[in-house]
Amino acid sequence: IINSILEDTHGNLWIGTYRGLYRITGDSVELFTREKGLAYDLVLSLFEDHENNLWIGTDGGGLNRLKDGKFSTYSEINGIYYDDIYCIFEDSKNRIWIGTAGGGINYIEDDKIYGYTTANGLPDNNVFSVSEDEHGTIWIGTMQGVCLIKNGSISIPKHDIVSKNAS
Repeated sequence: IINSILEDTHGNLWIGTYRGLYRITGDSVELFTREKGLAYDLVLSLFEDHENNLWIGTDGGGLNRLKDGKFSTYSEINGIYYDDIYCIFEDSKNRIWIGTAGGGINYIEDDKIYGYTTANGLPDNNVFSVSEDEHGTIWIGTMQGVCLIKNGSISIPKHDIVSKNAS
């Protein structure tokens, strides 16, 4: 099963699967698994940041970053709220946002991990998508609807998009 596909700035094609992470360069194919440093073989999401680092969200192994050919891991052990990573996004302040399956949303800023859950006002702890608008507001798609983070505060938009309260 193919969960995610990304073409990086160097023209490599990355494919996240249940068996690991494939890199296709021209005619060559390389598989990255636990044996090669990936935290977990089931890859759900991929993202390339402004420094050309590849971020890999796994189902059970947290978040991996491939930088200069080496994997590093962010997981529950070092502060991620949950190790199943549905989505990854970089905002205009170069923070890496991580949507999790049950742990809300985390972000990495200056190599420190912060986050929001239903305890802070998220409508649901299953986060499937993250984006940013032209005003710097972070939009978060959850199982129970959309919410916004602006200046560190969570709010629900007036239009109540696809939430349990929408009609």
